[in-house]
Amino acid sequence: MLGLVLPAALLAMACVKADRVRAWRSRVNPSAEELPDAAFTVARITLVTTTRPSSKTR
Repeated sequence: MLGLVLPAALLAMACVKADRVRAWRSRVNPSAEELPDAAFTVARITLVTTTRPSSKTR
């Protein structure tokens, strides 16, 4: 069950719009510096590539 839930959660996190994350960060920590778009791109790539099944699980 966890094998299906975790990849789905990571993929959902990768689909969140950058504007929503920026709005959330500004509410939580208004003095935090702005994140560039490249940071969101790297995060999406990381989250999506970690959801692929590993060949070692067989």
